Amino acid sequence: MTVVRVALCFLMIQSIFKDITVKTETMDVCASCHKNATCNDKTDGSGGKVCNCMYGFVGNGRTYCQDKDECQLGKICGDHTKCHNTYGSYYCTCLAGYSPSNHMNTFIPNDGTYCHDIDECGVQGVCGEGGLCHNTEGDFTCSCQTGYTVQDGSEPFNPNWDAAYCKVIDCGSPPSVLHAEQLSPTITHYNSELQYGCREEFQWKRGQNSSVCGLDGKWHGPSLVCEEVDCGEPHVFPQSTTVWNNISRMGSLALYVCDPHFYNSGHENVSVCTAHGTWSRPDFQCEEIQCGSPPVLPHSVLFWNGVSKIGSVALYGCDVGYRSLVTGNVSVCESDGQWSNPDYSCEAHCGPAPEVPHAEVAWDNSTAVIHRCVKGHYRHTGSDISICDITGKWQIATLHCKELKLTVNNLVVINERCLRWNAENEGYREKYTVTFFGLRDFEQLFSDRRKNIFSSSALWPVLCLNLLPATNYTITITAESTRATSTVTANTSIPVPPTPEIKYSEVEASSLTLKLRRSTNTLDSICMYQVFVIPVEGVMLFDCSSSISPRFLAQQRCDRGYVTAQIQLSGLAAEINFTVGDQQLYGDFFNAPLENGRDYYIILRTVCQWGKSRTQSCVIWAKARGTSYIMKISALVTVGSIGAVGSVFVMGYWYSWYCKKSSPRFISAAI
Repeated sequence: MTVVRVALCFLMIQSIFKDITVKTETMDVCASCHKNATCNDKTDGSGGKVCNCMYGFVGNGRTYCQDKDECQLGKICGDHTKCHNTYGSYYCTCLAGYSPSNHMNTFIPNDGTYCHDIDECGVQGVCGEGGLCHNTEGDFTCSCQTGYTVQDGSEPFNPNWDAAYCKVIDCGSPPSVLHAEQLSPTITHYNSELQYGCREEFQWKRGQNSSVCGLDGKWHGPSLVCEEVDCGEPHVFPQSTTVWNNISRMGSLALYVCDPHFYNSGHENVSVCTAHGTWSRPDFQCEEIQCGSPPVLPHSVLFWNGVSKIGSVALYGCDVGYRSLVTGNVSVCESDGQWSNPDYSCEAHCGPAPEVPHAEVAWDNSTAVIHRCVKGHYRHTGSDISICDITGKWQIATLHCKELKLTVNNLVVINERCLRWNAENEGYREKYTVTFFGLRDFEQLFSDRRKNIFSSSALWPVLCLNLLPATNYTITITAESTRATSTVTANTSIPVPPTPEIKYSEVEASSLTLKLRRSTNTLDSICMYQVFVIPVEGVMLFDCSSSISPRFLAQQRCDRGYVTAQIQLSGLAAEINFTVGDQQLYGDFFNAPLENGRDYYIILRTVCQWGKSRTQSCVIWAKARGTSYIMKISALVTVGSIGAVGSVFVMGYWYSWYCKKSSPRFISAAI
C-alpha cells in the first residue's frame, strides 16, 4: 500500500510539473508573435502554439509579416478588370467600357462580382446628329445615316477620341430648266424632290419634271423639255364660219358666226387656245331659225301648215258671227325669228252694245256686255248680261233698274232700346249710320256719345242698341245712299236695384250690428238704403213698393213699422256695418232702440228714384228677438216689382218655450 501511494504521488507531481511547463512555453510563443500575426494552435496535436501571419501578409509570424501583393497572382479579379493592391488586402475595378455586376465602383471577386460590357449606344445622341452607334466589346463605333456624310475623318469613328462627325447632305441651289419654273418649295437636303412645270405659253413635251438630291450631294434631273404651245387649227362647226387670224399659240381666239337663216342656240361663240395645246370647245351650235307658232288674233281662224322657218306664211279668217274690215290677213316668218304682225281684226256682227233703261255698260268685248244700274237706281230684277248671238243680234239683258227712294220714315222706339223705321225700298241693302247721345239730369258730367254702322235690306229694319239706364238719348239715323235722316228721343228707365249681399241672423238683443257687401253702380247717385224695423205683432202688411217712409217719432202705436235709417249710396263703401238702435240720425231718420221683450224683423230696402220713376227691392236682413219667456216665430213674404205693389205679410204665432230656437220660413212670391 505504501508503494502504491508513493507511485501515485509521483505521477501527480509529474503531471503538475508538465502542465506548468506547457503553460510557460505557450505564454512565451504567443508573446513573440508579430503585430500582423495571430497565435494559433499547432496542427500536430502537441497542444503547442504557433504564430501565423494574418491574411494579406506573408512571413514567419514572429519576426516579420510583410504585405502580400495579390495583384501578382494573375487574373485574380477576372476578365476586363484591374487589380489594386492595398496594405494587407486588394480590390478590383472594371476596365473602361465595362461595368461591375454589383453596380458598385469596387469589388472583391470572391463575392461573385464580374465585369460585363457597357452598351454605349443606349445613350441618345452618343454619335451626334445623323450618326449610327455600333456597340463593340468594351467600346463602340459610329457611322453616318443615309443622307449624311462623315466630316473630318472616316467611318467608323469614335467621337471620344476622333474629330469626325456626320453632316447632312445638301445639294445646294436647285437646277434651272429652260422655259420652266419650280413648282415646289426649295428643300436641298438628301432625297428632297423638286417639281417643275412649263411656264405660261409653253407645254411639257418630254422628259421628267422632277429633280432629286442624291447621296453624292448633287441634283439628279430634271430632263423636262418645254416648248411653246401650238393648238393647231380651231374646231369647225356646221352651218357656221370661223373667223381666225391663223395664230395658234396660247391665248389665241377663234370666232364663230352662224350662216344666214341660222342662229346660235348655245351660249358662246369663241374658242380659246389653252395651255394644254388644245382649243376650248365653246357651247356653240347653229340651228335653223324658227318663228314658232303664229300669233293668235281675237275672234279669228288660223290657216297654217305648221312650218315656221323663214318665209313661212300663216293666213287668218274671222270666226262665225264676226267680220273683217281690213284685208291684211297674212303673217310671214321673218329673218329675226318673229312673225310679222298682220293688219287684221274681226268684229262682231251685232254692232254697238244695246241700251238698258237706267243702266250703263260695265264691260264689253263685242260679243257680251255687262250692264249695271246708274247712280240713283238699284238692281231690282232681271239679268245684267247682253249676248251677241250667231245671227248677229243682241240678246238684250232683262235688267230692271229701279229708282232709289230710300228714306227713314216712321222712326219709333221699341222697348226703350230698339228702333224701327220704314226704308220704303225692299230688297236694296242699305248702310245706315246710327249716332246716339245721352245725358242724365242727375249727373252733370255724364255723357254717352256713340256711333253704330248697320246694314239691312228689310222694308222695316229693326236695330237694338245697348243704351244705359236712366238716360235721356237723342238718336239719329242716316241712310248712306240718299243721306235721308231721321231723329228720335228715348228715355231709358231705372232698373230694379240689385240686392246687396247680406247674412241673415237672429239675435236676442235690443241692439244689433248688421253687415252687408255691395257693388258700386252708375246709378248710386239716385239710390239709397232704407232700414225698416217691423214689430212682429199679429198679422202685418209690408208694402216694398210703397213710397211712404214712416218715422219712429211720428208713430202713435208701437206695433207699427218705421224707417230707422236712410243712407245714400253715392260714395258709400263696398262693405258697411250698421247698428240698429244706436240712437243716431240717418238722413233725418232716428235710429231708435228696440223695445225690450219684443220681436222685430229688420228689412233693408234699396230705392232708386229719378224724376217720377222709382224702383225698389227688399230683403230681410235680420230678426231681433226680445228677452221674454215666449218667443214669436213669424214668416215674412217680400215681393218687389217696378210699377207694381209688393206686399210682405208677417204672421206671428205663439209657441211654447221649447220652440223658441226654431228658424222662420221665408216664402217669396211675385205679385
